Amino acid sequence: MNDIETVQTDYIKNSRTIELIRVTNKTTTIYLYLYNYEGTCFTLFPNLLALLNYFGNQDCECLTFDNEEDVDNHLINLPENNPLFH
Repeated sequence: MNDIETVQTDYIKNSRTIELIRVTNKTTTIYLYLYNYEGTCFTLFPNLLALLNYFGNQDCECLTFDNEEDVDNHLINLPENNPLFH
């Protein structure tokens, strides 16, 4: 099980945010970006470049969730052998 913490939240509009999230397991810490679109769509990015590509309408690596609880469950249960941790 991982620990997750929101390190920074930037407001694009009142109902749209970009969060920098720290995910820590027993040996490693990673940082991910989460775009919250009006509380109805949550897009998770492995790095800043992917986030910028998304807003530039370019192909990018990302995962999309319908609610914040699903995002939290995904991050808490992200396995140690996930490539993001290496």
